[in-house]
Amino acid sequence: MVSRDYSESKIFGLSCIKSTCLFLIVLFLSGTGLAADIVVDNNYPEKTPQLTQTSMGIPQINIAAPINGFSYNQFKQFSVGADGVVINNAIRNYDLDECGKVKTNPNLAEPAKVIIFEITGADHSELLGINRIVGEQAKIILINQNGLIFNNCNIVNSSEVEFQTDGNVQVGNNGLTVGNGSLLLNSDKTAIEGNIYVHEDLIINSKSTSIKPSEIRAGNNLVIDGGEIQLDNGAKLKSDSGFIKIDGKKVTGSGDLDAKGDISVLSRPIEGEKGGVSLNLANASGDIFLGVENNNGNISASEIKANQNSNIKLFGEKIDVKNINGAENLIIGGEINNDPTNWNVKNIEMAGADYNVTASTTITGNLKFVGKSFTVPQYLKINGNFTLDLTGSFINNAADRGIIVDGNWNSVSKDFINQQKIKTGVFKANVFQSDQHAFVNRGIISADSIQIRADKAQNEAIFQESDGILESRNGKMELIAPEGGMYFGYKKEFTQTGDKQYGFKFIGSQLLSPNDQIHIQSGGNVVFDGTQTITKNGVMVEAKGQVTENIQSDNYQVIKDVPVEVYKRRQNGTTSIQVGKTWGQTDTKNIMTRGLFGIPDWNSEAVMGWIPIYQQVPNIETYSTMEMQPRAVQENVILKPTFTGGMQPAPQKADIVFEGKAAEKQHDAGYLKNAIEQHSLNLQSDYFKKGPAIEKFEERK
Repeated sequence: MVSRDYSESKIFGLSCIKSTCLFLIVLFLSGTGLAADIVVDNNYPEKTPQLTQTSMGIPQINIAAPINGFSYNQFKQFSVGADGVVINNAIRNYDLDECGKVKTNPNLAEPAKVIIFEITGADHSELLGINRIVGEQAKIILINQNGLIFNNCNIVNSSEVEFQTDGNVQVGNNGLTVGNGSLLLNSDKTAIEGNIYVHEDLIINSKSTSIKPSEIRAGNNLVIDGGEIQLDNGAKLKSDSGFIKIDGKKVTGSGDLDAKGDISVLSRPIEGEKGGVSLNLANASGDIFLGVENNNGNISASEIKANQNSNIKLFGEKIDVKNINGAENLIIGGEINNDPTNWNVKNIEMAGADYNVTASTTITGNLKFVGKSFTVPQYLKINGNFTLDLTGSFINNAADRGIIVDGNWNSVSKDFINQQKIKTGVFKANVFQSDQHAFVNRGIISADSIQIRADKAQNEAIFQESDGILESRNGKMELIAPEGGMYFGYKKEFTQTGDKQYGFKFIGSQLLSPNDQIHIQSGGNVVFDGTQTITKNGVMVEAKGQVTENIQSDNYQVIKDVPVEVYKRRQNGTTSIQVGKTWGQTDTKNIMTRGLFGIPDWNSEAVMGWIPIYQQVPNIETYSTMEMQPRAVQENVILKPTFTGGMQPAPQKADIVFEGKAAEKQHDAGYLKNAIEQHSLNLQSDYFKKGPAIEKFEERK
């Protein structure tokens, strides 16, 4: 039998006794957790509470008299068993169903506002059962530098609870509940295995926090602040009406976050180490932020859900988020490491070094990317607007369907290379490459209207190869290079093996503005090399350099400060024609051109004969599609057709070319007659019609 002086006021079991039995001591030390182990420290009388019990035998602590609202209480040991404890802050008698009669605390003239329990001994504290403040609600602070254990613990009638330790905090499988007020937990390490519920705010400040499959729930705000934070699969953090904020060295695992307010998760790695944020689900009615300080770590999540009017911000070295739903704005800083097809948000703004569309991708809203380069090797569909602000290149290699932007396109880049298809609303592209070929089009760009500006590039600033098409479906096409020139190309391609009838085809680029004007402003030379145009209001070229003309146009005009061998030409009809370099005159009047031969008539006036040798086929989607069929090929005198690539070949020009010795005779009327007859051209057929030059030729036969 071991006895103690009552002055130590040690309580065992369900009753307050003056002596203790060895059996009960062994019971406590064996870890059953059924008994309270509370020992008062009497070294400071003003900090000495009294121990007693309620009428139902529940341990009761009459707290020390408060000073300026603070009641200081010291214990050598403090653990609470399954029956709980009553903390007496009453200035009158209470009779409660839960714990029985509680008499007025004789130490109090007025209730305490803050109750401090400090454990001065060497043992940790274990709290079970209901820890109830009777009387006026107060904040309770429990300080034990040796550690704290909570299991099936419920704090009742507190305005706020604060646990402080330099040791570890463990929340057992049966959890911890703070039924009133908030909870602040400060520790070296915190391990949570059971559920935690706090009526208002929950704040965990720890160097290390691990949360096993359990639910951590706060009525208001939930904050975890400290070092490494591990959220195991099945761990759930929930804020009923406030925000969730996690701020640590690294956040790992696959837990779920659910908040009525905002969610903020920030990793702050120490120098020389990598941080990171890894979650399963983040669901918030407010804004969501997942980030790594200085982008020194990766962000990963299976799913992020937000309110339709909220913002989502993701900042890390690499971003890997499978599904994003509901936000107004998604702002990303870092390299995208996954397919964003399942990102269902209104606006996406990305900031990073490079972006590469590695899989077929659909963006449900607007997309803005700020960074170095943007490369599209796979199909990209954007349901809203597309904005690019690049210090490097834009490259489109997307096969199959290319890039489709339902809204408008606005891009700034060092250079722009399109090798496939782009379909959009208004298309505006600004390039600042100082070398040639700043804007290169080898594919199809089809837009409601087009404005391309190459501010710094010299030589061929805007370069369109032979199979390139620029189509302004409804509005004006503006091509501007204040310091550089432009080239619109042409090439020869052989047909398939064994095609002896046709032999080869020629391809030239297309500039199409069927409902408005094509306006070209160049600080250098402009070369039209077999170029086809279709416009409503004509082609206007303003150039400081030389204009080389091999262009089919329905209304063509050049404005220059120096004379150029060029005509204002107008086609009477809907079929594009070849306009070649004329001989002998620099007349600037309109000429009703119907010619392919490019020879002067016998009245010394440049009039063109007309032999269209192609047929039109219906448009496919929004791309102009026409096919041209050659009718004759001969060794020295060739009827030469030219095509432009696209969904189907489209015509560029058709001309009789005199090669070798034939070139010396091309202006001879008799030689021309023989050439026509040798080609058996039926001038009355659907393909061949008489023009003024042919008619005059026939008159002079």
